[in-house]
Amino acid sequence: MSSGKAMETILLETPRLHLRRMTPDDVPALLRVFGDAEVMRFYPAPFDEARMQRWVAWNQQLDAEHGHGLWAVLLRATGECIGDCGLVPQQVDGVAEIEIGYHLRRDG
Repeated sequence: MSSGKAMETILLETPRLHLRRMTPDDVPALLRVFGDAEVMRFYPAPFDEARMQRWVAWNQQLDAEHGHGLWAVLLRATGECIGDCGLVPQQVDGVAEIEIGYHLRRDG
């Protein structure tokens, strides 16, 4: 991640990772995670490209409406997107709650 513009998008960083808002450009990398049947074993089915595009758009909408959502997780060393993590509004027994969620590539 050498461009100054790319660095401006970083919302959180750790010694190993950068977190930033998702973009449609993340779809191919995220599909490596969401298309993996083992990673998605607790979902009805792994995602295809159309579902992945909707997921990214949904997260962009969450972030715009709530100021948080699932953000792209990138390796600092390479800038490679290896998944997502963040805060997601959920309804639990009729009560609005915030869920901590993540999806990570198994080799990330």
